[in-house]
Amino acid sequence: SLSSLPAACFLIHLNGFSRFCLWGSIMLVGEQGIAQVMKEAAKPLAKEWSQVLLCFVITGIVNFYVAPHERIVLAGDPALSYPVGNQQVPESLLFVIAYFVPIAIIFFVSSSLDKSDFCVSFLALSQSVSLTLMSTTIAKKFAGRPRPCFFAMCGWVANQTGHRGAAGHCTGTTLKVWDSRQSFPSGHASFSMAGLGFLGLYLLDKLECQARQQRLLSPIQYQVGQVVSFVPFALAVWIAITRTMDYWHNFDDILAGAVLGFAWGQYCFSQRGRLRNIVVDDRRSQQRSTQEDRTGFINNENGAEAA
Repeated sequence: SLSSLPAACFLIHLNGFSRFCLWGSIMLVGEQGIAQVMKEAAKPLAKEWSQVLLCFVITGIVNFYVAPHERIVLAGDPALSYPVGNQQVPESLLFVIAYFVPIAIIFFVSSSLDKSDFCVSFLALSQSVSLTLMSTTIAKKFAGRPRPCFFAMCGWVANQTGHRGAAGHCTGTTLKVWDSRQSFPSGHASFSMAGLGFLGLYLLDKLECQARQQRLLSPIQYQVGQVVSFVPFALAVWIAITRTMDYWHNFDDILAGAVLGFAWGQYCFSQRGRLRNIVVDDRRSQQRSTQEDRTGFINNENGAEAA
């Protein structure tokens, strides 16, 4: 375990990273109104951003340094003998589609409707994907389920059909062998639902807010808004299905991943109100402190004049 001094240094580093995340996103887009809101939210939400970074760090450590549970497999098992298909949605593209695209859309919507909403929605989205990544990675290690392309991915060399196989039959690199045993749950399904599912909930929420405020011109606009809001969900489902087409996962793998990702997305989306209250309470505290300082200064001046 960390001693007190290294732990303190680590937390300071996390807080610095949180400000980097907040400021970096705003400097790129250059929106002055939202930039001011993010500046005010950086300090009160630093702890929350630190937790996001910590989830990513834990995910990396578990992924690269923890071996998955080693299940007994039967050499020649047809269910594990599929080829390693080319990924229709590689990890880099998945991160763009399920994280950066939602950030951009949330930024655009917030710029048009409510600039103060971007900072908490951006953070809640980041919490959703980071918690999903961490829980999915840990679940993969515990389950240790071989992929449908297990033999091809791990470089299996045994040819005694019907006999129990061992990890020693795998000739691939350590990470490849580990990856071949991480089918359940699907990381693509969970991550896409955590990011795109969150975006769908966000768009539906904004649509309902506009409808309550009677800002929509016609029922057709409302129906179009509903269709647009469900597009992220459909895209997440498509990404999940491609994993079975590429022979990287079974259908129950992607179902479990989708449920896991949507559960975290729904939970983090529901926390936006709490995050907003943190920012509001901090702003009120600063206003009270400023008012008290101003009152004290005036009292000191009045006392000096009376003397």
